[in-house]
Amino acid sequence: MTFYSCPPYCADPAGPLPLADRHAACDPSYMGRRFLLDGIAWLCNDTGSMVYGAHVDLFFWSEAQGWAYLAQHGTTGVLIWQE
Repeated sequence: MTFYSCPPYCADPAGPLPLADRHAACDPSYMGRRFLLDGIAWLCNDTGSMVYGAHVDLFFWSEAQGWAYLAQHGTTGVLIWQE
């Protein structure tokens, strides 16, 4: 897993919803699906050029929040698709 933040990525996401907490960029085939990552619920509402398969790019409102999440959880985890 990786993360992205606003700023610098503050444009409208590829999905129908505006940027929000616990959203993620996922492979386009997973758009709209929910998943648990280490017990935390997320929603695929965006895509990215480097996001494919089970890789997810988590959204945070600041870079500091993203780095703090990775410091706590690492870059791998248990991902469970919900739908």
